[in-house]
Amino acid sequence: MSDFEVTVTGARRITPNRGRIAIGPALRWLIRPRIKTWLLLVIISLGLIYGTPHLMIAYRCHKAYGQCVTYSDCRYIGIQGWRHGRPVNGQCSYVRIMPIDWH
Repeated sequence: MSDFEVTVTGARRITPNRGRIAIGPALRWLIRPRIKTWLLLVIISLGLIYGTPHLMIAYRCHKAYGQCVTYSDCRYIGIQGWRHGRPVNGQCSYVRIMPIDWH
């Protein structure tokens, strides 16, 4: 029936990964000097050293003639949730870099 014979050499058995976590590829991804890896490390470092960006959600101000003259309280939302900030020179900025609260 068959005119030729098939023999397999050098084959290895494929076994499924049964609940084991492959740490090797993750470590290789972190250690490999790539732009993505370095950019991720720089962003994390800047966040830890200087703080993370927060967006102003609410504020309290003193009005004169229907306009806010000075702000007395600024409330921001960011990675750590709601944060209170003091106004700088009587003004609240829309985006503010706030240090991480470790407490």
